[in-house]
Amino acid sequence: MGRHEHAELPASPQSPPHPLIGAHMAESQGWIACHDPFGRDRSMTVLVEDHRVVLVAPPGESAVMSVTQTWRLRQLLGQAADRV
Repeated sequence: MGRHEHAELPASPQSPPHPLIGAHMAESQGWIACHDPFGRDRSMTVLVEDHRVVLVAPPGESAVMSVTQTWRLRQLLGQAADRV
């Protein structure tokens, strides 16, 4: 590779690790496979933590989703809201 090139590891649409939110681990409600604006595989995660719903977006803070993926996100957000 050239001096200014870097290898990008392919992102896998598998469930990302549970992030720490606040002082403890947030409870995962699920994840949705999506793509970034460049077509690379990414995922969005829905978490519940201390009466809050947390949506963890892919790097770059944008996600391109199909209609089916959008409905899945709606379902996960609804389930998370029911737990709050």
